[in-house]
Amino acid sequence: MSKSNNTHIDRRNSAAIMMYVGMLFLVPPSQPIVTSMGPAIENREGTSVAKCRSTGFKPMAVNVTWTSQGDHDGPDVKPTVTDMGNYTFTLVSHYTRALNRSHNGQSLTCSVSHMALTQPVSESVTLTVLCTFAC
Repeated sequence: MSKSNNTHIDRRNSAAIMMYVGMLFLVPPSQPIVTSMGPAIENREGTSVAKCRSTGFKPMAVNVTWTSQGDHDGPDVKPTVTDMGNYTFTLVSHYTRALNRSHNGQSLTCSVSHMALTQPVSESVTLTVLCTFAC
């Protein structure tokens, strides 16, 4: 009989292990930190203007969007998501574009969406563009 009980206990333990493996732990990303890359020089080619960083989220699936003056504007460089080795991830996205004097003073916002959030978390920076062409 004891052999039968041990088998029964093993099945319960297996079920408990299977239930544990099937759980999904959600950890929301931190408030994004948007950093201006300093005053940008007016240019006709794309340059990295700002960087957005958000940390500590789980699972890895995350979405980042950039808006400029309220209009959706995707960066030219895809975001990088890094496994931090502690079961959480970090996102870094660079906003890259050609600039002219009309961009000076515009607001640029990075928004991060994740399944652990009910709404995206966002942070903004104001662009400074120095004129190099005929001003």
